[in-house]
Amino acid sequence: MAEIHQQKLYREQLIKEASKIRFLAISTIALSTVSLASVVLAIPFLFLKVQSTQSEAK
Repeated sequence: MAEIHQQKLYREQLIKEASKIRFLAISTIALSTVSLASVVLAIPFLFLKVQSTQSEAK
């Protein structure tokens, strides 16, 4: 009887750990996606700024 109770506690602990890992994984993916999107959106603006700086220098 005690062994079954121990197994249930162990199972619950594993589920909690899995939930934490899942949360961290989703957070990491979301942060990476936002970072990548920011870089992709910033590149055209930086390119245009370089173009305008070069045309002013001419």
